Amino acid sequence: MANPFNSPGSYDNISKLNFDILIEAKQSPNTFHKNPAYPSALYIKNPAWNGEPVIILNTTPLFIKEGEVYTPYSPPETTYIANPAWNGETEFRYIFNPVDYTGDELYILNPAWNGVDRYKKGPSLNIYIFDGNDYVPYPSEFYIENPAWNGEPEFILCGISEPALLPDTVILPTEVEIPILYPFMDKVQDYTDILERYGLAINNYAITYEKDNIVKIISSNAKPNFSITIKGMSFNLSDLYNAINKRDLKIQINKIRFALEEEDDIAYLNTLTMYGIGLTSKIQKDTLNAGSFVKPNNYNKNIVDVDVNMVIDYNNILTYMYNPATIKNISIGGGTNTMRMSFFCSILK
Repeated sequence: MANPFNSPGSYDNISKLNFDILIEAKQSPNTFHKNPAYPSALYIKNPAWNGEPVIILNTTPLFIKEGEVYTPYSPPETTYIANPAWNGETEFRYIFNPVDYTGDELYILNPAWNGVDRYKKGPSLNIYIFDGNDYVPYPSEFYIENPAWNGEPEFILCGISEPALLPDTVILPTEVEIPILYPFMDKVQDYTDILERYGLAINNYAITYEKDNIVKIISSNAKPNFSITIKGMSFNLSDLYNAINKRDLKIQINKIRFALEEEDDIAYLNTLTMYGIGLTSKIQKDTLNAGSFVKPNNYNKNIVDVDVNMVIDYNNILTYMYNPATIKNISIGGGTNTMRMSFFCSILK
């Protein structure tokens, strides 16, 4: 579509004028926080471990020397030695990201374990063994069961039922009356206060006109971030506004067609009612119920026509009450809504 507003006289010899405005609403993807119920560390069986325990039962009788008397240290089943078959690898190892593991393969530190090792070193002095002929000093270390250990294993199987991350709380953006056409919005600046003085329901939004000829409407309290962008299709809004303000263009809007890009977002069009479209006068500072709702046969194709009788000149602001709460996925983050408003107009001489 050619730009009908960028040169003087381009609309002098025509009586009809159609143009399109694109409204894009975007919500940022939701953010996440760590789930306090998710294990702080996860472990797997170490594939490098050879299956042998670090410590095994000692079967060699030990004796303690008291003077010249050798007394059995204790029954053999209560002493332990380092396992010569162990390959030096731990049975469990920490895993950073357990994406490829199931709950049956993952382990956690046992919350019931008291942090004390099961075995501790036995006394190293005056310990002997009998070599068949005589008592000789025991050549290495041995272990006994630690009385401070509470009997619980250090690691237990983890059946994960909790997600690692939880979504942050979503604060839905509020309804806002957006300025679709505001001829005096032609400077790069913030227009929030000005539009509020005209009676628009801004509701915690900031409205600015930006250098790339778009209107940006940003929620100040929604989480995650939510914004609405308004721009002309095949023309700049500033060209239309200059034609209205400086070349006395006056247009009568006969019909507005709403068309949605998202095929499954038809619920948004269900909310269209006559109060959604308004004409706010700069002089009267009120909103007029100037629209009538029509439900045509092509409704299921995401297109809705609204017959109107509105005159746009430098005194008026065409507004639309936009309700983001009806956008699909808005309650979980990442919601988007792309809507085209097609204007079918007559030029008033």
